[in-house]
Amino acid sequence: MDCTLRSFLQQADAVHEYLEKFCTALSADQIELKVIELQASIKALQAVSCQLANISNIANRVVLRKRRTKRATIAEVVQNSVRKYIDPYPLDNDVGTLRSLNPIESKELFKKISVPVCIVETAKEIPITHLYYINELKQFAFNIEGIVIRGNLGNIVDYQTENSAECEYGINCKSFTNGVDCPYYHDPSNFIHYKLPVPDKIRNFTIGSWIYSKKKTPKTYFTRHIGSKDRMLYDLNTLKSVQYREEISNREGQLVHDLLIYMTLNAKGLLERYPHWKYISK
Repeated sequence: MDCTLRSFLQQADAVHEYLEKFCTALSADQIELKVIELQASIKALQAVSCQLANISNIANRVVLRKRRTKRATIAEVVQNSVRKYIDPYPLDNDVGTLRSLNPIESKELFKKISVPVCIVETAKEIPITHLYYINELKQFAFNIEGIVIRGNLGNIVDYQTENSAECEYGINCKSFTNGVDCPYYHDPSNFIHYKLPVPDKIRNFTIGSWIYSKKKTPKTYFTRHIGSKDRMLYDLNTLKSVQYREEISNREGQLVHDLLIYMTLNAKGLLERYPHWKYISK
């Protein structure tokens, strides 16, 4: 590729200046041509970035293999601990970030409530994504529209037991400063905040926490108060007057729990009874 980085920046500046001068007089089709030009340049840069990342990954695998086969000296350990690596992924505040907190595409679920989406014509256009495991947090996770959803496969218990309810004090719980175990569930980030090892305990869920209940009483505290489409707006408004933090926390954990159940079914070959997969996944 003969283009230089300077030429890409000059192209962007030229388009910017063009829009500032003639935007009001231009049609949508004329502006779209400029957008297509810039997108072509972005694709070219992404191709270069992909090649750099591939070579970087190959070299990094060699480094890891050599360190596994050769016992590192104390000097090497110290050097590696202070060496700074460049994070290749853009942050939300970076100029080059192509993500947006307010995407143009969205889909209305019901009146006044829309969710950000990427619209495609057929299921074949949906890219395959990864399910991630975060070593630091000891949790599975995935990212949808910038929202990282994480959790684990838990136990389903009849009644409230250890680790089935979230500690209401969270990061301010006295258990961290007093060096004792809290009987309630704590997010792994709480332990990391205090530079403590994340325990191997998993979060449990009660049977009733999957049940939807229209009534908001002490007896239905651990049930679901939102979920029915025909009552969603009403339920969202009334949630402000009840204790709902536990329910919102449950939703994230239960979502990952159910996803892991589904992936387990796939691992055991039990999803073969869904023949429609073969028609949309190729």
